[in-house]
Formats: sequence, C-alpha cells, structure tokens
Amino acid sequence: MINSIFIVNTSHDVILEKHYKSVIHRSVCDYFFDVQKQALNKEDIPPVIVSPHHYLHIILDEILDNGYPLCTEMNVLQDLIKPPNFLRSLKNHVTGETNISNVLPTGQLSNVPWRRADVKYANNEAYFDVIEEIDAIIDKQGGTISAEIHGS
Repeated sequence: MINSIFIVNTSHDVILEKHYKSVIHRSVCDYFFDVQKQALNKEDIPPVIVSPHHYLHIILDEILDNGYPLCTEMNVLQDLIKPPNFLRSLKNHVTGETNISNVLPTGQLSNVPWRRADVKYANNEAYFDVIEEIDAIIDKQGGTISAEIHGS
C-alpha cells in the first residue's frame, strides 16, 4: 500500500505531494536527497517526468484508490484521461471543461478490462495454431513398430 507520493525537482523542491492514508511530512524526502547526493555522477540520475506534472497527479488519482492500485489498464486510463494537446487545452480554457472524462469507459465495466464492452465485428473469426508432432519407429519393410502423436 502506498501512504504518500512526493514528486521533486532537481533543486529539491517538492512539486507535488499526494497523501492516501496519513499525512507524512516533507522531511521524509531528505532521506532521498541524501542518497541522491551520494551518486557519483549527477547525469546518472536522469529526470523522469518531463511533461506537465499536473497530469501525473490526475493519473495517480485514477490509478490509486486509497493507496491501493485500482485501475492500471492503459486503455481504460486513456479513455478516462485525454492526453494534452494545444487545441484541447484551448477548448478547455474557453469552455471550462477538463481532460477528465465524465463517463466511465466501456472496458471498466466489462469482465475483461483491456477490451471494450459490446464490441461488434463484421467478421467474427478465430484463428488457431495447431502444432502436431509425430514420433514413429518404422522397420525396413515400412511397417510401424511404435508411433506417438503429440498435439497442442
């Protein structure tokens, strides 16, 4: 279970913090900074988050429920949270909307979460690979001494 998440930048400022169970003081990040100082080369620790960090907060809200992983399917997350682009941010600024969907994705309510519910195809086809192996011992006259067939 995750109690708290802290996102920090290179100057040791906490950019984002999210608490699930109890509030943990920011001083806990000092332990991380001490380990980071012990790194031989600062370039060995590349920045992980380059895009706007407020989207990370939105994604964490959708993935974690009270500190426990809830929704980790990429297709469901893409339906819930629209990726940022210039036109969408302009429209959101004018209309006051957000990038978070108001309706649940169809895959969220299905038994198979990575597949959308009620999908219809023009051709319902299924393909199978049938692999068969024949192990046989044959005598000089061409008669079968022993034979086994394995398939999957």
